[in-house]
Amino acid sequence: MVVDSNIGFNKVNALVDEKLTYEVDLSNLDAPIGNLTVVHTNAASKDVPCKQWGLSSQNSYANLMNRCYWNYLRVYKPAGTQLLDAAPHAVPGEWMILGESVPARVDMLDLYNGGVNNTQAFGTLLVVPGGTSLETSFQFLLPSNVIVSTNSTRIKVYQLRAQKQPGTLALPLEIRIRLPAGAKILDTTPEAKREVDGLYFDTDLWKDVVIKIVFQMP
Repeated sequence: MVVDSNIGFNKVNALVDEKLTYEVDLSNLDAPIGNLTVVHTNAASKDVPCKQWGLSSQNSYANLMNRCYWNYLRVYKPAGTQLLDAAPHAVPGEWMILGESVPARVDMLDLYNGGVNNTQAFGTLLVVPGGTSLETSFQFLLPSNVIVSTNSTRIKVYQLRAQKQPGTLALPLEIRIRLPAGAKILDTTPEAKREVDGLYFDTDLWKDVVIKIVFQMP
């Protein structure tokens, strides 16, 4: 689940588009990898300075929309997920209300001593100036139990749930799943486009997306 939080004292969300890409590499069943890329595009004017607080709105809702986008981005994954790599973004001090710069970092969030509903959360601050796009990426080592064996040890089941943030639009979502070499696809829900080494789903988050893949090992 990807969660955005506008902390910029403005209404710029109406001008921000977002796209999610999630690539799952199951080629090594003992160490499945998930790569998440989040792209935010801010259609506000390039001429508006990134000042978190204090710009005159001139009592105009349109002016409150025409701002830079301060976002504390969170990603919720199954408990036991490890962050392997990430590409977060530094924020200059002049863009922040306290005048202090924020380094490019990912915060490990452990709210409520163990996460929410058996999850592990990761957070990062980013600012998207008007007229620009910003790409943020994460690489995760997934728990091995995301792949389930059936009564036949050769038949495996992988299931993914991409959860929608309440109150948001239908964000575009692309999912690619790479299977082990020689694996035979037995069933997919929903139907997927088959690629050389896996599956491709082109969907959106107008509601939660649940994908189930059944495959047989050679």
